[in-house]
Amino acid sequence: MILGAQGLDTSVALFLLQSGQMPEEKASSPFRFSRYFGIGFSLLVLILFVVGFFDGLENRWQDTLFRLRGMQFSDPRILLVTLDDITIEKIGRWPIPRHYYADLLEKLSKLGVRAVGLDILFLEPSIPEEDQAIARATRQFKNLVNAVDNNPQVSSHFEFRFPLKAIQKNNPPLGVVNAYPDSDNVVRFSLLFWDGWNKAANSPMRLPALGLQTLAIYEGKPLEYYEKNFPKQVRLNIRGQRTFWVTNPKTGQLEEHFEYGFKRLSFINILEGRLNPQEKNQLKDSMVLVGSIARGAYDHYPSPFFEQTPGVEIHANLIDNLLDKRYLRESSALWTLALICGMAFLGIWFIQFSPLVGALSTLGVLLAWAGVDYWLFLKNIRVDFVSPAGTLFITYVVLLVQKALLENREKRQIKNMFGQYVAPEVVDILVRDPSKLKLGGDKREMTAFFLDIAHFTNISEKMDPTALIEFLNEYLSALTDVVQKNKGVVDKCIGDCIMAFWNAPLDEPNHRQLACLSAVECIQALQDLNRRTNHLPLSEKPSIRIGLNSGYMTVGNTGSLRKKAYTVIGDEVNLASRLEGANKFFESKILASEATYASSRDLVEAREIGRIRVVGKAIPIRVYELLAKKGELSDKENKMLHAYREGFDLFKLRKFKEAVRSFKAALSVDSEDGPSKLYLRISEDYVAAPPPSNWDGVFNLTAK
Repeated sequence: MILGAQGLDTSVALFLLQSGQMPEEKASSPFRFSRYFGIGFSLLVLILFVVGFFDGLENRWQDTLFRLRGMQFSDPRILLVTLDDITIEKIGRWPIPRHYYADLLEKLSKLGVRAVGLDILFLEPSIPEEDQAIARATRQFKNLVNAVDNNPQVSSHFEFRFPLKAIQKNNPPLGVVNAYPDSDNVVRFSLLFWDGWNKAANSPMRLPALGLQTLAIYEGKPLEYYEKNFPKQVRLNIRGQRTFWVTNPKTGQLEEHFEYGFKRLSFINILEGRLNPQEKNQLKDSMVLVGSIARGAYDHYPSPFFEQTPGVEIHANLIDNLLDKRYLRESSALWTLALICGMAFLGIWFIQFSPLVGALSTLGVLLAWAGVDYWLFLKNIRVDFVSPAGTLFITYVVLLVQKALLENREKRQIKNMFGQYVAPEVVDILVRDPSKLKLGGDKREMTAFFLDIAHFTNISEKMDPTALIEFLNEYLSALTDVVQKNKGVVDKCIGDCIMAFWNAPLDEPNHRQLACLSAVECIQALQDLNRRTNHLPLSEKPSIRIGLNSGYMTVGNTGSLRKKAYTVIGDEVNLASRLEGANKFFESKILASEATYASSRDLVEAREIGRIRVVGKAIPIRVYELLAKKGELSDKENKMLHAYREGFDLFKLRKFKEAVRSFKAALSVDSEDGPSKLYLRISEDYVAAPPPSNWDGVFNLTAK
């Protein structure tokens, strides 16, 4: 008896239900699924990781770590001179006249500032006196970095926009002020160098970022030093800011206050000399970045801390990270790949425990991994968190669900075990209405399907019993899957034969088409099986024969009160069985009656085989061999089919000599084509001895 799920007929299933016995499941199937799923899912995560699928989630997780860590103070040698609301209010206009910047630079120079990065663009000419003032300041203050940005009107490439020619004449150091945001517009990286186009020189050009150029001047190091010792794209360790609330002693109301990672000095306070001794001391030997933070008068970007972070702080963060080497270092991708595989293994291991222990273990590992990731983050090491954590979580949850389904299935053995032997529709009807298990049936138009493995006796004689059962289980399971996928009911498996039917117990208007599609798909499934079953000791690759017929049949439960089988009987069923056997005579694979094939002409490729009279039938029927789904024949098969059809038409017209040439042409394309060989042999015989005048071309088959 066949041990596979599709290898038992409904009568055996009913017997098992009545006796309480169940077919043995493979003991290793749950573990096998866990192992295969763990391997497959981890490979999927690895691929998604490599293509950057998790980058967005990883970035948001990193933003969470920044907020969890909170603000940190920057290197005290970095200060921001800010054009704030008070400055603009006192000066009375925006943009402020350029001589104010010249005055600022003069005062910063006197206060001992070593380098200044000016995050202010002087692109267009202003009043000549104003332009001369800023140009003169640029010439006098050699450690000033002027701003360059991208031309927003050019979208195809990065085109530098330079300061006024009066400033450029002094050949000042230049720095790019553009930010480098991620796809969600949050700034997490900074480029050290920008490659762009110098329109004036009509040539490509490379310039450092404003922060890098300012730092290079401050440290007195060439730009090549930073290019050699730092990544081209620096992942910023944002200093951040924090919000706190203070009670106003006069009003008693809570007021919102902000504290920033970078020391801010008001532009107007420096101009008016209103600095305390501590601030003056901080400016000595410092780096200063000048930029606007006034409402509506500054460029801003989302950062992990704040939706509107001034652009000048982005440059300051780059300087801080490079100066103290505390930018975020990316861990090796190999570590992440190893973590993903390790988490998948843990998910498989935890599923062996009870649900409570497994869930607590999974949660514990996830929390521990989050803690380790946060600790590494504080050490300025960025490790991918989401992909390993997601691998563990999803692996465990999926396997837990699969385990629950298996246990639930075991609790409902009767329904689920019976559902493995017949179509689920039958099970549902029987579960809803047990009275249908009584003897009796209905007569309805249906399609019957018989499949047999050719040369099974020769194959079985050369295999030991264990290998034979494995062979049958594997082949019959795959073939019955095709039938059930196309809404067929597998009536029974008898040895190496499969019997199935359509349009019962539920109505299926397209039962003929579905049966034809199942037949050609079984041929494809067999070819796939033959490629996969090298592990079986097969003396020859199996082939199959299929017979199809449609007509009125009787369907229902037959048998005794103790043992029943839901099956189909009648002359039309017998004809389908005879057509399966007729394949031996024609050396064909799938024979379908005209009643079955007629409505499927648009779905499958077929050829007429002729008219046959089977055992037990007086009236001949026209039969067709189904070859493939519509449009899926190869050029070679189409060429052979054209020659065969030409020969077949000549044969029917009694032009046997011409038919011989056509059938030979078909065999020259496919020397193993059975129907062509048969008709060639008969045509040659009829050339030598023509048939009588009342010859009707019917094949009388004497064997079943």
